[in-house]
Amino acid sequence: VGSYHITVTLIDKWNTTPKEIPVTINVGVAPAEELKFYENKTSNTVINQKKVKFTDTNVSVFATVKGSTNSNTVKYKIKDGSSNVITVHATSGAVTIKGAGTVIVVAEKKGASGQADATAELEFIVEAAEQNFIYTTDSTLSKERPKTGEKYTTLKETYAPSKTFNVYTTGNPTGSTVTYKLKDGSPTDVISVGPNGTIHILNASLPAQIGKVIVQATSHDPSGSYEDKTIELPIDIEKGTRKVEFAGNPINVVSGS
Repeated sequence: VGSYHITVTLIDKWNTTPKEIPVTINVGVAPAEELKFYENKTSNTVINQKKVKFTDTNVSVFATVKGSTNSNTVKYKIKDGSSNVITVHATSGAVTIKGAGTVIVVAEKKGASGQADATAELEFIVEAAEQNFIYTTDSTLSKERPKTGEKYTTLKETYAPSKTFNVYTTGNPTGSTVTYKLKDGSPTDVISVGPNGTIHILNASLPAQIGKVIVQATSHDPSGSYEDKTIELPIDIEKGTRKVEFAGNPINVVSGS
């Protein structure tokens, strides 16, 4: 492979004086093999893009030249040299997921003698995963609150002056933040909600307000590896009773209205 320079001496019956002619011979390489990425080692489906979730496991990439007699090993690398989204094992193609994002995986295979090296590229996308973020029944965080389908059953508390209680959640990723708020459009005179999940009772729910006071909890993962998730919990405040005592004759009066 390369350029070679020779001199050709020309003599014929019309030219008895030798004539030297310089000649340059360029010897090139044979075309590279057609290296391609496939879904997996047993697949015949060629791919140029692969999508996985942040929480997926046993992930790998695979490139080969079908029917090749060249036994050189295919090697893998990240095109820009980054390691914050994935790392890839140089020879096995095993992928370690580090975060959400997109990178280009390059496969390279050395050509046989006199043959160009083969390369292929794969767009590799790691998508944010869904959180398993839930409301729990109490501070032990061991049991999810009752629900029908995707909707939580209404939490009912009894009115008492200056009464507070807490709602609890779990399942948010490490490093995420959880905040609580009264859902926009909810009545604002039944409860107030602290950002840490403390509920302050203001009044008992009126009949038209039953099921309409909603506390939203939102889990946010600043790394972007998990999608933000907001869950909703309806809260009804039922009327309580208070004892009003007259001398020798106490009576119970409904409170919270």
